[in-house]
This record gives sequence, structure tokens and C-alpha cells, in this order.
Amino acid sequence: MKKILAISLLSGAVLTGCGGSDSTTDVPSPTVPDAKANLDVIISGLPQGMSGEVSITGPDGYSETLTSSQTLSDLSPGSYTLSVANIAVDGVTFDVLPETQTVSLSANDSDQIALVYQAPVTSTGSISNFGSVYVNGIRFKTNDAVIETDLDQGSTEDDLKVGMVVTIQGRSSADGDDAQALSVEYHVNAQGPVDAVSLTDSSFSLLGQVFLVDELTLFEGVTFDALAVGDVVEVSAIETEAGELVASRVELEDSSVTELKVRGELQNLDEVAQTFTVNQLTVDYSAATVNGTLVEGEEVRIHASAAPVDDVLVADSVYVQEDDDADDAGQVALDGVITELLENMQFMVAGQTVAWSQDTAFFGGDEQDIVVGMRIKAFGTVVDDVLTARKIRIDKPGVIKLEGPISAVDSDASTLTVLGTVFTVDSHSRLMDKSSQGVRRMTLDDLAIGDVVDVKAFQDGDALVTRQLKRTEAAGEDDDGLIELEGQVTEIAAPNFQVQGVTVETSALTEFELDDAEVDADTFFATIVSGDVIEVKGQLQESGNVLALEVERGSDDDEVAAQVKLKGQVASVTSETEFVLNGRSVFINDSTRFEDGSIDDLVADAYVEVKGLEDQDGSIVASKIEFEREDDNEEVEVKGVIETFVSVTEFTVNGVSVTTNDSTAYKDGAVSDLAQGVSVEVEGYVSEAGVLLAEKIDFENEAEEMELTGVINGFESAQAFFVGDQAVTTTGQTKYRNGNQLRLANEEQVTVEGYLEGDVLIAKKIEFSEREEVELEGEITQVTSDSQFVVDGTVVFIDELTVFKKGGLEDIAVGVGVEVKGYPKDGGVLAEVVKLEKQDKDDD
Repeated sequence: MKKILAISLLSGAVLTGCGGSDSTTDVPSPTVPDAKANLDVIISGLPQGMSGEVSITGPDGYSETLTSSQTLSDLSPGSYTLSVANIAVDGVTFDVLPETQTVSLSANDSDQIALVYQAPVTSTGSISNFGSVYVNGIRFKTNDAVIETDLDQGSTEDDLKVGMVVTIQGRSSADGDDAQALSVEYHVNAQGPVDAVSLTDSSFSLLGQVFLVDELTLFEGVTFDALAVGDVVEVSAIETEAGELVASRVELEDSSVTELKVRGELQNLDEVAQTFTVNQLTVDYSAATVNGTLVEGEEVRIHASAAPVDDVLVADSVYVQEDDDADDAGQVALDGVITELLENMQFMVAGQTVAWSQDTAFFGGDEQDIVVGMRIKAFGTVVDDVLTARKIRIDKPGVIKLEGPISAVDSDASTLTVLGTVFTVDSHSRLMDKSSQGVRRMTLDDLAIGDVVDVKAFQDGDALVTRQLKRTEAAGEDDDGLIELEGQVTEIAAPNFQVQGVTVETSALTEFELDDAEVDADTFFATIVSGDVIEVKGQLQESGNVLALEVERGSDDDEVAAQVKLKGQVASVTSETEFVLNGRSVFINDSTRFEDGSIDDLVADAYVEVKGLEDQDGSIVASKIEFEREDDNEEVEVKGVIETFVSVTEFTVNGVSVTTNDSTAYKDGAVSDLAQGVSVEVEGYVSEAGVLLAEKIDFENEAEEMELTGVINGFESAQAFFVGDQAVTTTGQTKYRNGNQLRLANEEQVTVEGYLEGDVLIAKKIEFSEREEVELEGEITQVTSDSQFVVDGTVVFIDELTVFKKGGLEDIAVGVGVEVKGYPKDGGVLAEVVKLEKQDKDDD
């Protein structure tokens, strides 16, 4: 409140003294004008172009009517009453509560009053942040809101979490900038044990509900690749096209949780049998307490204590969702996927018709992005069952995923910079803190330079808009400097390239992979083009660039692209060709490629990342197994001649700067043997300066090295066989290309690199000839056994490693169409993958 200081001046006062007597002359006081006050009235919250109506009365018969914000001056001190009239817009009533307000003005004061028009609003969507609660880009104050969840006891805002899909009833201004929640309601879509997981289809199921997983699905307490059948989870989801459910949040529960919960649309109500269905689950409510009236198409929540038997769940209680305001016009904010395009600039989202116009404000994209399958958030007014959108936020698929340290934060501009790339954060961006700081209501102000964040963003013009930001490590915490980056190639200048503006350097340390096959640098750069999606794992350099240690481009081949990844700790080793990882059986065949280890290193508790094909039963046939360290450091190697030698702690190999320390181990030599011209193989870790710290140095004796190409014969074991007339053996350090030690057998064509010890060639590397892949398509004409069938005269062999798609071994029958991929065997084809065509069932 502004105060105006009034100063009185005393003038003309004369004081005299004479003969002990006083003499005073009276001077009249100056005239002081009447003190006045000012009132600043701010009117907001109405739709653009609409005027308010505020009547003001006060002392001395003062009366004024305002339609917009205005400063009232020279007001007499006293009490003023402001009466706000309701404004109806498209059937929606905006008002100010309370509708009558009083303000007292003092002399020489300036005061301000804000009158915000609001209308009822319903907002359904996932929570993106807190402070109070952000849903659909609107910040809802929750200080007086009633919070309702599935908890038995009273709920508070602390029970809400990012990713939960909630429904908020409240009041909001027309622009959504000023909103108050009256109630926040959260109910799980399903809670119970997982009964199936498909990494290939990015889905899992429980209690008859199938949930899709996308890049925004939040997992708490478990990762998707570690999710196992039997895990008890709580799932919150949004509905997409064709009634599919996309999981927004998945939280692993304690295995002691036995209460089952499921929510969905009631279908197939049978009042005689006292059953109904929710998606693929049949519910028996004969013994249940039913709250509400069961009506076809209504949303219901079911609680049960016993697991389904034969896909029938016996309910303990059923709650029918009340929808008293369904026919009332009002403001609505929703989050969903466009399922259908309609005429007259309309489309469907989660059963709601949405209309847009030239007055609709678009964020994150424009009207060209209104296509089936696009996820959007809309805010507007519902009249006659049509939501007329004032705002539409396009939520495009991400074009970049990046984990690295923050180099700049600008809260005023709502941006942060990671690896020189600027990301914009808006009110729709999901913000989470998974670092040791554990900030619940994290904002950009909480982030600091050096914090490691995981960012997923999409392109909007020249800007990268953050979909999700997760702080994984606070500045100062242990950081290995490793960067993970995935996105489109934007510039290529070998030996470097850019991914969405991030410069990636490559060197002799970089391992290249194209379409699931190892290649050299020349092949990689001759193949990639701008727009290709590349995955990079590397080391942050002092320059701010990323030194790539692994670079991978995906494949256009459907089968290769359909390969899944999972990582974790080996639970047990069943046999030489099978182990258990994340509750799944992983099988090894003779084509499985190993990195940073071999079959001999597959032991319980080993950390591995597996890539392969997923079978119908959830098992994985591994195409690649990469061994990882528990400390997350990325081990690399370089092989060649020491080109420049300054000292044992400063030399180069194949263009790579190398240093050693007291922990460096040496094989077939010693530190004193390091010198210019010496051939070595160095394994270790890269620093931010791009220097390879050697963990192990293997000296090579060129005089005894040899290379041999021929056919294996006299095979007894991996430690005893011949190539031509040369005896060969392998060790745990032998590396393989186009296969592994399981492929060693008579008649195999190989190239062996190694060194002689006496008369035996010790293999350091064995490269098999590339197998000819066979593709076969047609109908099965004959089934000769459980492991053989015939397609167009060609015998197809099945073994325990054959992966089936869209069916299983039990579906193999005469007349069934199949696509087979495999390798030649005994005049036929050994099937690696069998994809069955969907059969149309004739119900006539």
C-alpha cells in the first residue's frame, strides 16, 4: 500500500519578549485540501474479447461501473463495495467469488484489488509437477482441495505422484493461468500381479487389462525390462485409440500387497448370472457390495481379495463412478490421443469431440500436427458435448534423449542447456528428482550447473521442448562422465557427426554397429545419412563434445528392429546355452555375439545387457550379450603400435593418448618394455581429457603372430582342433566375429589370428564366414514331426531356439501361412524366426 506523507507548514509566528511581559500575534492556519485515495481495480480471467461488469459504490454517493481494469483516482476515504456481475460465454458462466467485496481506503493511500473471473472446470490428465499440482499444463492450487485416492485412510497431496492420472474438479480463468482445485481424485487402473510382459510389443497385462508402454511411462521401483510375471504393480493409464491403455505410471508394490483393484468401463452386464466384463476380465459381483447402480457403459471400480480363476474375478466391492455433472456445460481440460479426424475442424480424443478454430492457441506444434495417433492436451469449453478448444498443446514423439550434466539454467527464459543443447521447459513438462536431493516440487530454480539430468524432448520449430526431465545426480555427486544420447543425425563430417546439434567425436576407441552388425568406421560413415536415428554412449570431453565409445544405428529390417533389450544381474546359469536374467530364460546360440567377455564369463551375479528376439513364452534368444561393470565405467580398448613415446605415462597408440598408473597390469611384458614401435593392446577407461587410462596392457610378439584361413577339421573341443594341418586352441580371451565358440565345428570356414606356442596356434581372434540367410514365405503343405514342416517343398527345421511370432508351435498346421527366416541345413532351412499369419475364423 502506498502512503502519501502530508506535511503542515507553520508560518507567520512571531515570538517577542519585553519588560517581562509576553506579546503574541495570532496568525490564521493555512488551508489544507481534502485528502484523497486511489484504487487500482484489475479485472481478468474472461475469454479474450469479453468485458466484465463491476459496479462500485462508496462515500458521498459515489457510483461507477467498470468493464475492464482501471485505476480510480481522487476517491474520498471510506468503505467501497464492489459487486461483480456474472458473464455468460457460450453457455458457460464466469463469476468472481465472493461476488460482493469491500475495500476500505484511508486518506492519501493507494490500494489494489484483483477480480479474477473463473468458471467451473474439469481436468483429467497425468500430473506433471507439483506446487500445487500441474495437470494438462494448468497449475491448480490445492490448499483447500479434497484429495481422494484408493487409500483407506484420509489422503493428502503427498499421496499424489508425478505420472498419476487424476481428475480435478475446480474453478479456472479462461486462460487457465489462475485455477483452484476443489477436489482431486485418483484411482488406479489396475493393481495386482503381472501375468504377461511383452518387450517386443512394449506391453504388459494384469487382471485382464493390457497396458502399452511408451517413452513417457514412469516406472517406480522397477524398470520395464526387469518387470516380471508375478510382480505386484499399481498402474495409472490414459486411454488411447481403439480403447487401448497407455501406462502413465507403474509402481512396484511390496509382494505382501494382496488387495486387487481394477477400473474400467462396464460391459456385457448379465444381471441373472451377476457378471460383467471390464476389457478381457469377467467380474462376478454376486457376493460384492455394490455402491451405485450397475449400468452398461458406466465406469466402475472393483476391489477383490482373491486372484481370478479362469479369468473370472470374484469382487468384494464394486463402485459405480458418479457423473452428476455430465450434462452440464463447463470448462474441460483433457489429455489423450487423437483417435479420429472429423469434418469441420474436429477430432475425437478419449470419446470426446474436440473442435478448434483460427482463434485456438497452439503450443508445441500447429494444426498440421492434428493427426490420428498424436497425443494432445486440450483446454476449452464444452457445449452440446463438443469441447471448443481455446488451447491445444501438441505432445509430439521425442526426437532426442540425452543424459548428461547441465551447463546453464535460465529460469526467466524457462530453459536449460545440456551438452550445448538448449531445452525449453513449459508447464506440461514432467519434472522429477531421482537424485539424493529428492526434491518433490522440483523447478528449474532447484537445478544447478553440474547436475546430471535425463531429458526427453521433441522438436517445435527451432526449439526442443522438454517432455520429461529427470535429475539423476546432483552436482558434486560421483559422476563417471558417461553420456547417453539418442536422436537424429543432423550433420556428418567424418570422423565426427552431430545428433540434434550435439557434436560426437569418434576415434580408434569407438565401436561401430549398423543393423546389429559390427562395422569399421569407414563403413559406418559411408552408410549413415542425415535423419538416421543413432544411439551413442560416450565420455564427456573438456571441449563439451562427446567422445563416442559405442555408436549404434538401428535396422530397417523388421526382425532386427523388433529385437528387445534388457539388462541386469544374472540370477542363475542353467547350462552352457541358458541363463536367467530378470526372471526370463535367455538362450545362447552359435550366432550370439559377446562384447567385453565370453561364454566363460556368464556366471551368477554378472552384469550384462542382452539384445535379442523375444519368444511367445517371454524367453529371449540372444543376438548380443555385453558384459558391464557394476561401477558403470565403460571399458574400451585400442590395439596397435606405440607411435609416439614420451614416457610410460605419456604415449599414443593408433592416435589415442594413453597413460598408466601403479594399478596397470601387464601381460607378456613389463612397464619397462613400453617404447616407440612396440605392438600393444590396451584396455582401460577414457578421461574427460580424452586420455585412455590403461587398466591392462598386453604386449604382442609380432615375430610369432600369424593369420590362418581354412576349414576346421579334427574337432574335439574349443581347446583342440585343426585348421588344415595347424593345431589350434582358444582361451577365455579369444574374440569371435560372426559367431562364438559354440559355432566351432568340423567343416566351418574360419580365419584365425593368433600366435604360436610351440606347434599350437593360440587364437586371439576367430572370424567365421558370414552365414547365408534364407527367407521363405508360403503355406505349410505338410507337417512331418514336432520339429519339421514343409513349405513349398522346402523342409523347415525347428529347434528349442526358434522364435515364434503371432502364434506358437501348437499353431503349426497344414494350410497355415508362415514367413520363415533362418539358415541352410541339410537341404532345408533351420528356422530362426517363424511368423504365422493371422487366421480368419469362420463363425458361419
